[in-house]
Amino acid sequence: MKLYIYSVSDMHHIATVSGDTNSACERAASAAYDLNDEYATTYTPAFGSVDGILENENAEQITA
Repeated sequence: MKLYIYSVSDMHHIATVSGDTNSACERAASAAYDLNDEYATTYTPAFGSVDGILENENAEQITA
């Protein structure tokens, strides 16, 4: 499964975490980024849709 990390201020895709479980992905995301005011996560990025995050081909790839 994949967890997407994005910037809250501009909705840009920052990183993708790949792992076997939600818990593993969320632990890896929390270890790599401060998931409060600056960054948030989603399992459904809705790239290109209204209110979706903006895809970034150069986003960091993290393995949980």
